[in-house]
Formats: sequence, C-alpha cells, structure tokens
Amino acid sequence: MYHMIVNPASRSGRGEKIWHTLLPVLKKNQTAYKVYLTKGTGDAGRIAKELTSDPSAPAKIIILGGDGTINEVLQGIQHFELTDIAYIPTGSSNDLARDMCLQTDPIQALEQILKSDSIVMTDIGCLTCNNGYYSLSGDYVPGVHTRYFHVSTGIGFDAAVCEYALTSKIKDTLNHLSLGKLTYLGIALRLLLKGETASCQITFDGTDTMQLDHLLFAAVMNHRYEGGGFMFAPDADYADGLLNLCAAHKLTFLRALRILPTAFSGNHLHFPEIRSGKSSYIQIKTDRPLCIHTDGEVPFHADDITITISPCKLRLIPTNL
Repeated sequence: MYHMIVNPASRSGRGEKIWHTLLPVLKKNQTAYKVYLTKGTGDAGRIAKELTSDPSAPAKIIILGGDGTINEVLQGIQHFELTDIAYIPTGSSNDLARDMCLQTDPIQALEQILKSDSIVMTDIGCLTCNNGYYSLSGDYVPGVHTRYFHVSTGIGFDAAVCEYALTSKIKDTLNHLSLGKLTYLGIALRLLLKGETASCQITFDGTDTMQLDHLLFAAVMNHRYEGGGFMFAPDADYADGLLNLCAAHKLTFLRALRILPTAFSGNHLHFPEIRSGKSSYIQIKTDRPLCIHTDGEVPFHADDITITISPCKLRLIPTNL
C-alpha cells in the first residue's frame, strides 16, 4: 500500500492536474494506494504524522509537491526507520531533485518508484531555535523549538527571499509562464537594494568561531543547491554526516551583482566576501532577529540558532536509476 500525499497547489495549481495524469499508471500497475490532497500549510505534516504513528507498521509515502511539501512531511514523520519516502517533484525550485538527479517527469518517476526495490539513506538536518522566536506575525514565542530540513536552512537574506516568494504574486506569475526558476533571482535583486545586514558569530563544533560583520546571509546546506539552482555548496554530500556553510558579508549591491550569478555554477567561493566551512554542528548568533527558512519554508525570525545533522536518517526511494 502506497500513501500518496499530493499538494494540488504546487506549481501554481498544476499539481492537481499532474496528479490526474498519474492515475492511469496506478491502474495499469494495479497499485494499492490511498491519496491525501493537502489543503493548506501544515496539512502534509499532519497527514505524515498519522501515517507513521504506529511503531510496528512500516509506511510507504509518495510525495507529489515541491521541496516545501517534503519539509512539512519531515516534521510529521514519527518513525523514520519504518518510513520509506518517494518524491515526484512538482515545485518551482526542486533543489532536492536537482542535486540527487531524480526523475522530473512525473509519469516516469512514478513508474520507477513502483518497480524499485532500492533505498538510499540520506542525512537530515535539524534546526534548533535556542532562545525563542518571533512568528511571521511578529508574536514572540519563548522556549526551544526544532525543525527538520533536507535541502538547506538559512538565516538572513536567503530566508527573506523565500519569505517574499511565499507571499508574492511574482512566483505564481512566473510559474504560469514556465519561468519559475527566475522567481528567486528576481526577488533577490529587489531585496539586495535594501542592503539589510547584521553582525554575526558562527561557531563550528562548539569551539571554532567566525565573526562576521555586515552579514547578508548564512546558508547551511545538506545538498548542493537552494533557491532554484544556486549551488551554494558545490562539495556538499547529503550522506556524509556533515553540513556545509556558505556565508556572505560586506557585500555592496554591485559586488552582489557580480558574485551571485557565479553561485549558479558554484564559482562564488573564491571571493573574499564569501566564507565557507563544514561541520556536523553549527551555531549562529546575530545581533538582531533575522528571517530563517528550512527548505524554503519560513517558520520564524530568531537571533540564536543551532544546526545539527542526523546521518542516514531518511529512507528515500530513488528515481534516478
């Protein structure tokens, strides 16, 4: 039995149409399945929690959506060791599929999933907000809070781009024109004009500290890409038990225009304004609360976060065979 979590709103509403194209494949293969159509934020996580709540019952979940849909599912999974995940990418950025070279044609992806007996074990990152956070509505929520991610998490500019993309009509317009990859680039250029930065302290493994003034953003990567194709971590490996940091500071608008395009090919790391590092434990403190994202989802603003890695935690059914 396959449990199919479908985000019908992915790719500006085309997710539902794509789902209907898969029905003949399921019928042809006489596949036993149940489908769950999400209706809003948090639905995918709640569904995944229900499907994986029994500690004695393995579950096979096929996700049809974007990186954000996978992120929601991760928050809900109760027993990772009993849960097999497959992914049919229908989002606008699809950085997970890009890095793992997963099949992007929905029909071919489903056919490979149904005939596959392989599992790829991948790492999962965990973001911890250490000292409370501010919700997107501005309310302060005290305490320690955690959230999983698969592709990346980030604080500052890259998260602000995600926040803007989630609330802007630009993303839907470009998706309708089949230009979704330009969404994040266009928003990034707009936000760069504001030039908002912060002072930042980044600590690796609890000992090695990096002090950065005028931080634009700090992205912590499990995969190579984020934001629709920016290769912020060219040597990231989703199964090495390590996180890759890419931080940008002291960037003028003109320098940002020079450097950011090189990140599509991973050639940005040699610029002095870009700092990098690798660790299984990274703590980031800023002098004011900044926007934070996990896999393009924006849960809060905070000024003290810790990012850790859980090696080989997720069981993924590959579609790149």
